[in-house]
Amino acid sequence: MRSVPSQAPEWQPAMLALHNYGYQIADRVLLVVYHLGDTTTQHTVKKVRSLLLDDRARERANAIEALASMNTYKSYIAPILKILEFSAPSQPTERPVSADLYLLEQLAQSLDSWVAASAIIVCQEYGYALPAPLMTRRDRIVKKVIESLATNKRELEQLRQTFFLKTTQLFRRLPLLEIGTVVKALRSRTLDPQDVLVQAETPGSGLYILYRGLLQTQPSSEAIAPFNEPSPLKCGAFLGGTTLMGGMDIPCPETIIASEPSEVLILTRENFPTVNELMPSLAFFVTQPCTDVEFYW
Repeated sequence: MRSVPSQAPEWQPAMLALHNYGYQIADRVLLVVYHLGDTTTQHTVKKVRSLLLDDRARERANAIEALASMNTYKSYIAPILKILEFSAPSQPTERPVSADLYLLEQLAQSLDSWVAASAIIVCQEYGYALPAPLMTRRDRIVKKVIESLATNKRELEQLRQTFFLKTTQLFRRLPLLEIGTVVKALRSRTLDPQDVLVQAETPGSGLYILYRGLLQTQPSSEAIAPFNEPSPLKCGAFLGGTTLMGGMDIPCPETIIASEPSEVLILTRENFPTVNELMPSLAFFVTQPCTDVEFYW
């Protein structure tokens, strides 16, 4: 990870995939310690696993400190502490192409499918040829994306959406594998400027996630200050969560329109039970009180 230019948006999928892989390794080790430990150890491990999913620096630091104090299992814990404590140094965003190509070659040979798949997106962003190791991989994720490059690129777009959702407040705590399950259940809607996404006083059809562009609320003519000003909704905004999570037809208080060409991902209420059955952890995260995830209606 030290070589990845973490400040360059083109490399963001690679950073997300590497962090995802690191957490998976750490979590597997923690499960081993849990089964080897006594009741006190098991309680600590359960708490630590929960805290490691928290993006708040203080909570994550507390988790790492708790792990470091588990001297009985030091031989298990010490290697994963290096992964969990790692913070990628800032790398220059402009550097020789040869450095990029070498790094992409390394990513393409990763044991983790998501890390290898992230190399495809980076190559697409820069217009690089795919590294040779990618072309001989047999894992399903990588093969399907590469095959789609010659046709409709649908698999590539779903891969982009998976990494995008990983950056959002609602989905960032989920592993990429589970986010990929959600993506397959989403449908996409494109909007031109001034197109209406949801009309005021109508319930909408599920959870809307702004993928590209910019939306804004359009207050009713009866609204009074300060509630009569349009509010922008930027990329990553969630709308309609109460309809999806609450199971009730709660009307949108204001009309939502596109301010510029936009694309919205939609998880319908009809598809939510299917996703929930395949991936129960989604329901856990979306129904827990979470102060840093805000739904617009």
